[in-house]
Amino acid sequence: MRIMGELTLFTQVPLYKEYYVNDSQFVLNASTDKDVMRKKDIGNLDIFISKLTPMEDRLVALYLGVVGIISIFLNLLVLFVCFKKRQTLKTIDYFIVNLAITDLCLPLFGFPLVVTSSVKHEWQFGVYGCYVYGFMGFFCGTVSISTLAMMSFVRYMSVCEMQKSVHLNNNTPGLVLLTYLYACVWSLPPFMGWGDYGVEPHGTSCTLNWSGSRSFVTAMLIMCIVLPVVIMIVCYGRVLLFLKKSSHNLQKWTTNRTNRKSSSRKLEGSLIKLTFTMCVAFVLTWTPYAVFSLWTAYGNKEEIPIRLTLSSILIAKLSTIVNPTVYFVLNRKFRPALKRYLSMPFNGIINLIGDKSSTSG
Repeated sequence: MRIMGELTLFTQVPLYKEYYVNDSQFVLNASTDKDVMRKKDIGNLDIFISKLTPMEDRLVALYLGVVGIISIFLNLLVLFVCFKKRQTLKTIDYFIVNLAITDLCLPLFGFPLVVTSSVKHEWQFGVYGCYVYGFMGFFCGTVSISTLAMMSFVRYMSVCEMQKSVHLNNNTPGLVLLTYLYACVWSLPPFMGWGDYGVEPHGTSCTLNWSGSRSFVTAMLIMCIVLPVVIMIVCYGRVLLFLKKSSHNLQKWTTNRTNRKSSSRKLEGSLIKLTFTMCVAFVLTWTPYAVFSLWTAYGNKEEIPIRLTLSSILIAKLSTIVNPTVYFVLNRKFRPALKRYLSMPFNGIINLIGDKSSTSG
């Protein structure tokens, strides 16, 4: 958000005629004789009014509500199963837990803001709420893509650098913490004047101001999108080349590990398949949004239809469902536990009906 004059987030706001949000100009009431305008009054600007029809807003609210409920259920289930299996968790499972936590935060604390605003046909939480939601989405997204990049690097080390991978496995909590520190490095600068958060084109959600600071947007794109994707591509490319190079190398890989059995090799292969699929799914769900964001940052944003941008945003929200779904579908170790826990409520209902039937008989 770019504001003329001395407007700051944490003080009263000097009254100026021009107010900019995402480079859109709005004229404030210049006829008032007050010296300052309260912070809460800033939220009553046209930029926060939805550009969609009321019916479209209700559909967006319904969509996000359904996605949020499914996401909360699946990610809580991931955390529950991992807690139950905590004695047998491997290094990769801790990254899965980290993904589940970040995928849980946005549906729990962010989606309700957008759903409420969509129902009301305008953003309800003002400038401060816009900053908070924009920060939340950017922070969680950066943690997720950093975690996936870290997972791909750990897979590469465990296959191609077996001796060094032991040190990584012993420092898993530090690697997880590193993803949060990295996200903070890039999500906090907009609060300090480098970069900005602002309202989405459709008016009822907030994100990074892609048309704002060119230096911040460029640095962020390189470090938070391009670099993690390159790490994933290089790591999985190296793993595939290593495993397919020759049967001799494959035999060497399997015999150099102590007490490596056939089942262990299959487990290693399934973990590579799991992490690779999660990375691909995440990139696919976020690619449309990344394309339109690049268009906004370096092209003519006026040419982008609002509903097309909104579609890319809604597709990106599916990533909070995709990660736990892929995890349960491809993780052989946890599939039996998933079936057992999912069947427990139904078995309880069936037993209850059976007890009532026997009692009445």
